[in-house]
Amino acid sequence: RTKVPWSSTSYRSPAFLFQPKQRFSLLEEVSAEYSAPMSWQDKGAVPSFCCPGRPAETERFLQTFQPEVLPNRWKRFWMVMTENNKVLTETSLQHVSMVFRSEPEWEIVEPLLDFGWRIRKQYFSIKSKSDTKRKYVLSWMALGPDQHLNEKDLTSAVKLLGSLQHPYIQPVSMSCVSSNGGLVIYDYSESGTLRDILCNTKPRLPFLKKYGNPKSHNAFELSKIRVFGHQILIALKFLHDRGFYHGSIHSGNAVISGGKCKILDIFNGIQGVPCLLRPYFIQIKKIQTVENIDVYCFGHLLYEMTFGAPLFATTCDNLPNSCAPELRSVILSILSKEALRNGVPSISDLLQHPFFGHAAGEVEKVHFKVPTQLKESLKKMRELIEARLKEEQKSIRHSKRISKVQAQLSSEDEKKKRSHERRKKHNLEVSSNASGERSETSTPTGVSSNTNGDLPASTPIPPPPLPCLLGTLMLPTVPLLRPPCQLLFQILQVGAEQLF
Repeated sequence: RTKVPWSSTSYRSPAFLFQPKQRFSLLEEVSAEYSAPMSWQDKGAVPSFCCPGRPAETERFLQTFQPEVLPNRWKRFWMVMTENNKVLTETSLQHVSMVFRSEPEWEIVEPLLDFGWRIRKQYFSIKSKSDTKRKYVLSWMALGPDQHLNEKDLTSAVKLLGSLQHPYIQPVSMSCVSSNGGLVIYDYSESGTLRDILCNTKPRLPFLKKYGNPKSHNAFELSKIRVFGHQILIALKFLHDRGFYHGSIHSGNAVISGGKCKILDIFNGIQGVPCLLRPYFIQIKKIQTVENIDVYCFGHLLYEMTFGAPLFATTCDNLPNSCAPELRSVILSILSKEALRNGVPSISDLLQHPFFGHAAGEVEKVHFKVPTQLKESLKKMRELIEARLKEEQKSIRHSKRISKVQAQLSSEDEKKKRSHERRKKHNLEVSSNASGERSETSTPTGVSSNTNGDLPASTPIPPPPLPCLLGTLMLPTVPLLRPPCQLLFQILQVGAEQLF
């Protein structure tokens, strides 16, 4: 069974990509050997050769959709989502069962397959034996490449965040961590996340069916954008002021509960998992700190709440005229090319922006004390994360420079090749014109039709005699078609005979 390596762009690996954008709403799983028949929801768009008996034609058919699928953020991979997903689900279930041996209160109901976008994050529906009517969602996620805390500090951080009670952070029913991964239990939200509200979908449906090609997009009102954005910024500032950071804020990590917007998955940062938007901000030189990452992700979330659809681009300079001026100013201060060239604002700067100033209100004071040793460990972790980010950005810039030089060299070679072809063509034209002129001034054997009949057509008119001091040199008539050297030699020879 193929192992899935950790990578910042593992969800964008170049495999056979399903769920073509704007073409099909859902493509069912297909085995690697094409042994199962392909079932499409939109059968009218599938040609007759797309069948398991002809894998070569099916492969070419799927390859034609790659240019349309690659720009889409949500994709599905037949190998990863069939073989590895089963293995990861079984492995996660084993780890969760080991944890529940010491926690007899909880009971697993069923696994929630295809519930999220991460490959190494599995979801389960669970219930409490003391309250069977209440629904909970358990997530198990393996540790990522940016996890730099030792086991003691990691356990302390997870326990501390699990006990956090903040008005704009979703409370956790249970949380624990080990060397294999982290476990978090949340209350199940019937309304779903912000993304479910924006896409008008049911939370329990599979991920691709909900977000791959949603039937509608619902944008929030300006007042809700102001209030929800302000609440998210307050929650992010609370984490950053105490040494933590979110690391992957997006519409799927926020819920509406009691009229308040609360963020989820605050354990992403300390577990070191890659961000959803990492392929975007890794290309931006000015995104150098974990706070810059959270601000950039917040800009994408603000864009999605404003227009109802996510931004599938690194930057955004043009917004519709319907966007409010103050909201436009906030979005462009984060996502415009000029802002990303000069540096994104801090969380404190965004909270002081006039757009969020109207939503300012009293915030409950939360008691949350972080031990000194954990603060130092979190600081070192942030430095290591930022150093890795800078190294990857440096390697990407180096690759772009090499590609640019190669493109210039190839263009110069093409210019030289075209210039050589033009010279060659010009020489051929000159030679063909010269041969045409010679053929007009001479004829092959025979005599041309001459009405006077005085001179043969092959004999040209002799040149006038050359003047000389000793007399006039009488030269014989010489055909003009002889080579110049031979003609000159005959002239000198005849002249010498007449002189001596």
